[in-house]
This record gives sequence, structure tokens and C-alpha cells, in this order.
Amino acid sequence: MGHGTSQVAEINNEMKEQMRLRKACSDFEAFLVGYLLRQMWQAAEAIGGEKPFISQTYRDLFTFEVAQGLTPSLRLGIAEMLYRALSDAEQMGGKAENLSPSRNIGGDR
Repeated sequence: MGHGTSQVAEINNEMKEQMRLRKACSDFEAFLVGYLLRQMWQAAEAIGGEKPFISQTYRDLFTFEVAQGLTPSLRLGIAEMLYRALSDAEQMGGKAENLSPSRNIGGDR
């Protein structure tokens, strides 16, 4: 009984790590979209010459929430590509040299 339960616990830990990695990759993608949205706000203000109708802090919070909700429907693929690259590197021993762009993205360099 002890041997089987240790295998189940190991599988559960591995699944938890995969879920954490997937969440971190999704959060990074949302952060990137949020950054782009903030840049868009700033560019629109510079072009329009108008002051923002809300404070910078509230706008940043609003932008973050919009990015979190918008990212899954955009299907950019950044989170998935990052997840695959990081999980492949983890399986290969977590070495940085295993993350060459030509292997993970498909280009020849």
C-alpha cells in the first residue's frame, strides 16, 4: 500500500506544478496585454491632448482587470508557447541552454 500511495502523491505533486506553471504563463500573457493596453492609453492621451478622466492608479487596476478578462478570448498563444518551452526545459533538467529559440519556436538559427 505504501508504494502505490507514494506514486499517487508524486503524480499529484507533478499535476500541481503543471497547474502552477500554466497559471504563471497565463498571468504573464495577461501582464503583457495589460502593458500594451497601458501604452495604448498613453498614446491616445498624447494624440488627443486630453487629461485622463480617472487617476493613474485606478486606470492601471482597470487595465489589469480588462487584460485578465480579455486574454483568454484573444488566443494569442503566448502563454501556451511559454508553458511548452518551460515544461520541456523542466523535463530536460531545467537547463537554460535547452531553451534555444530554434528548438522551441521552429525556426532555424
